Amino acid sequence: MGTPIIDRNKLSSQLAALLSKPEYKQMLARENEDREMRQQKNLRRANLKAPSGKPSAYQPATAAQLAKEAVDAAFGDVNQPNLLDPVSVVELRAASTEICLYRLYDGISHKTALTLGRWWCTCSLLREIWQATSNLAGDNRKRRTLEFLKSTMFVHPSWNFGTNIVQMRIGGGCSVPAIIGRGSWTAMKSARSAPQIQTEDDVIDKLGMTPIPGPKQVFLPIFNDMWVRGVPDLSPDWPLS
Repeated sequence: MGTPIIDRNKLSSQLAALLSKPEYKQMLARENEDREMRQQKNLRRANLKAPSGKPSAYQPATAAQLAKEAVDAAFGDVNQPNLLDPVSVVELRAASTEICLYRLYDGISHKTALTLGRWWCTCSLLREIWQATSNLAGDNRKRRTLEFLKSTMFVHPSWNFGTNIVQMRIGGGCSVPAIIGRGSWTAMKSARSAPQIQTEDDVIDKLGMTPIPGPKQVFLPIFNDMWVRGVPDLSPDWPLS
């Protein structure tokens, strides 16, 4: 699998143009509030070890800065990319019907993958996986569905145990910027914990996954966390509730 050739500057410019739109002003403000809180927390920790006096004031990130960071995070390292060509910047806009996205999470250990991560899959992918497990029932079907989703999204076990599914529901009239591309198994090369993945054989032998180009993955630089909710295990519509 060759390294994807993409114009990161072009993608960053396209994303910055979207993030600069008035409807995303509140989301950008929330993102900067979160960043300021993280900076203050890190400074307090640093000062406990080596007091350095008055901390510097937080400088809010611009749309252009956030866009560049998002493109770099979505694409990953050039030698172990998260996404394969074509990679595009789009605006997911719910018109008369809502848009639903899904992600795996666990929340059970120090390796917690929380509900509010930036990587999501489409509703169509989850529906395909659910239909592919129609020969199973109950807990067996749920377990197999989660396994399929982890495999198709190339989720390394040290990142996310994938014990649950969360839904993002973008209601009519709402929109969100997104970076979309096909997933690549090479993203798992960056995992620092066992099992170490460096070759296609590792993907097959150590994880039982298939190292072929994956389906579309959706990377969201910003979003409204009020759109996100867990899908209860006992819901009759799990996992698509």
